Amino acid sequence: MIDRVRRFWKNKIMHPLSILGTPVTSRLAAWFTPFGRAIQPYKERFDTQWAGFAADHPRLAVWLRRGTKLGVALYAFYFIFAIGLFGEIRSVEELREMQTLNTSEVYTSDSLLIGKFYKENRKDVAFENIPKHVIDALVATEDERFFEHDG
Repeated sequence: MIDRVRRFWKNKIMHPLSILGTPVTSRLAAWFTPFGRAIQPYKERFDTQWAGFAADHPRLAVWLRRGTKLGVALYAFYFIFAIGLFGEIRSVEELREMQTLNTSEVYTSDSLLIGKFYKENRKDVAFENIPKHVIDALVATEDERFFEHDG
């Protein structure tokens, strides 16, 4: 089964992507080849020093590699949000000024409701006015440990 998944990944996913990416990667390789040649002696020296360090401190070397990967992943995640790939991130001021669309109600002079105007039929309710069974139902469906943690 694993071989079947690997063949599918290689033939159906990676091969078409490599065909599409070949013109781009060949141009990038041409641009970066001089840079690669320039840093080759430093890379070789680093590789030999890292091999010695990893032999002397194998557990620390593993954690350094993991930490580096985690750091790169977190930076990439931050960068993706910073450039707005998933949409615009609102500022703190915008979040403070945000108002929900409530229902507008029209009353007569003797306090008789004659109409409502709304895009979304909402009404603000104080937390104290929400029945306990509604809160319990929400907690039960969303997070049973809600009152036990700070999240």
